[in-house]
Amino acid sequence: MKHNLKTLLIVVLCAFLPLSIMSCGGGGAADTSVTTIDTWEKTFGGINVDWGYSVQQTTDGGYIIVGETESSVSGSYDVYLIKTDSSGNLEWEKTFGGADYDSGDSVQQTSDGGYIIAGGTYSSGAGSADVYLIKTDSAGNLQWEKSFGGTSDDSGLSVRQTSDGGYIIAGETYSFGAGLADDYLIKTDSSGNVQ
Repeated sequence: MKHNLKTLLIVVLCAFLPLSIMSCGGGGAADTSVTTIDTWEKTFGGINVDWGYSVQQTTDGGYIIVGETESSVSGSYDVYLIKTDSSGNLEWEKTFGGADYDSGDSVQQTSDGGYIIAGGTYSSGAGSADVYLIKTDSAGNLQWEKSFGGTSDDSGLSVRQTSDGGYIIAGETYSFGAGLADDYLIKTDSSGNVQ
């Protein structure tokens, strides 16, 4: 659905951290301020095309990344979920999907410490591409997955947990609406059932 690149590159640039800013009065020499930059970059993936589309800092100071991978064992693109520590070191990675093309476009850490993912799937649903909603625990293990849509192409581009513990998904639909493609808004309960 998206791009062609050989690796997933995550670059995090932290804010400038002034170490000391001091000046001496009365004609004395002023100390110079010292600024440090904490940067790093990491790559994740295998020998085929792998992409990251959404990243969020987690409550432990690390990062959660979602995208797609062609390097997984299914032989097609799968949803690719990566968890790192605060320095970008890999803690775990998971893939989700079926025999056809599946992609994750948005990820958020949930109130129970797990993760909610929205994207698109050709592996399940009503036909063509459908919205793909995946819920995992804090270790990235699948808790449940749902698909939504009609017989044409539909996909989820953004997901957020709502105050009632459910989820709200924004995306696009070619199956419903007034024209060629329309905005698609889906509200679910905490188990991913459409409300």
